[in-house]
Amino acid sequence: MKKFSELIKGQDCLFRYRAYKEETLNALEKNRIYFSRPSYFNDPYDNLIYVNSEMVVKEIIGNILHGMDEYLERRKDFDFKMIDFMWHQDESKKCILKERIKQIYSAIDTVRENIKKNTKVICFAEEYNSMLMWSHYADYHAGFCLVYRKESIEEAKRYGNAEREIINKTVLTRVNYVEQQLDMTNDVLAYIRNNMFDTMGDVPQVDSSIASAKIRQVITEKSKDWAYEKEWRLIPRVPKIETESPLSYIECKPIAVIIGSQCFDENRENLIKICEKIDVPVYGIFLKENDPKCRLELNDDGNLEVERHEYFFCYNG
Repeated sequence: MKKFSELIKGQDCLFRYRAYKEETLNALEKNRIYFSRPSYFNDPYDNLIYVNSEMVVKEIIGNILHGMDEYLERRKDFDFKMIDFMWHQDESKKCILKERIKQIYSAIDTVRENIKKNTKVICFAEEYNSMLMWSHYADYHAGFCLVYRKESIEEAKRYGNAEREIINKTVLTRVNYVEQQLDMTNDVLAYIRNNMFDTMGDVPQVDSSIASAKIRQVITEKSKDWAYEKEWRLIPRVPKIETESPLSYIECKPIAVIIGSQCFDENRENLIKICEKIDVPVYGIFLKENDPKCRLELNDDGNLEVERHEYFFCYNG
């Protein structure tokens, strides 16, 4: 077996930390990497768009107050007498506006939820020896880490829920760590006006969607607090918020598997058997217990055993 350093030399690799459980083992055995919805991610701000809700309400309600009388005047030929009557009564007018404000806030929440629910993501990292990543994503170092070539990820076949190959394209991109969220107020205002509410006839109703470039930006930006992850993401090239992405998984074989330092012996043996079956080399990463620095070290030669203690005995007889 090649040394790990030789295996990845000259290769542009990314790494995927996994907990040891049935679904991750099945995915490994089938050479599959599954997409996830951001609504299940551990960062509550992940894919959560910023919208100045008060401004959106002010804009839409302002238009109603400005144009309702003219609108009702144009609709006299229709059965709008009751609405006309209610609009010109103070209490009923307040009720109409209050209900519309509730609908606007609900529409904003729906857009936010759809971006989290309908987009799909596969996450990778730039490093295989991050102490925090092993803790947060590989079951406190008891899991494993998969090694992939970037080229293999980008060229992988894509599949939908019915396990049929689909043509929906993806893009692999580095996550950008930012101080504040992208302001989507104007985008959401236009989307709500054109897709979720009827106009008063003063402007034409058009089909309008939030630009894919903006949605991609939302998907690939995170708070600087997460910069330690050095994350990359595989995402739909043309994400949409109206419908769920059909992407389910890609078919991609890892070039190596790294077993965590705290992996149980039984689990380690099972991982080795799976890797032998799919012809993937296995390496181990360990704590450096005899080094004052808190760090992880991978056994380059593939040795899965580590000498935990070294004893030095000197006798002068």
